[in-house]
Amino acid sequence: MQIQRNPVTAEGKTTTPPAWDAACLEEVCGSCTMVINGKVRQACSALIDKLAQPVSLQPMKKFPLVRDLTVDRGKMFDALRRVRAWIPIDGTYDLGPGPRQAPEEQELRYVLSTCMTCGCCLEVCPQVTPATQFIGAAAISQVRLFNTHRPAPRTRASDCTG
Repeated sequence: MQIQRNPVTAEGKTTTPPAWDAACLEEVCGSCTMVINGKVRQACSALIDKLAQPVSLQPMKKFPLVRDLTVDRGKMFDALRRVRAWIPIDGTYDLGPGPRQAPEEQELRYVLSTCMTCGCCLEVCPQVTPATQFIGAAAISQVRLFNTHRPAPRTRASDCTG
C-alpha cells in the first residue's frame, strides 16, 4: 500500500501505482490472492514484517492477467456455474427449519463450505492447465458438499399421531 501511495521505480522515477484486488481485508473473500515469496496466499493476511525480505509479489499464473497483480478468476466461477454449485432460492417463501444433521456430517460439510473461491487450489494444481478442461478442486468440493445433503425422509400420514 505504501508503494501504491508513492509509486516510484528503483531509480526513483514516478510511475503508475500497482493494481491488485482487495475486498474484505480479513481473509474471507479470496480476491487478494497472489503469489507472495513463491507461495500462493491471500495478501491481506501476509504481514510484511513476518515475510522474508525482499518481498516478491506475482500474480497467479493459472488465471488470465488483468493488470499487475490482478487476475480474472472468471473460469473458476464458470466452473461453479457448470456444476450448479448453489441453491436457487428467491426468498418469496419460508423454507422452514433445515433438517437435523449428525455431528459427523456437520464437520465434513463445514470444511467443504469454507471455500472462499480464492483460487489457491487451482493455482497449485498441476492438472489445471490451459490444455485441460479440468474444473479443479473448488468446483469439485462444492459438488461433494451438495451431494452430502440428502433429502429428509418423508413422513407418512400414518406415522403421525394426534
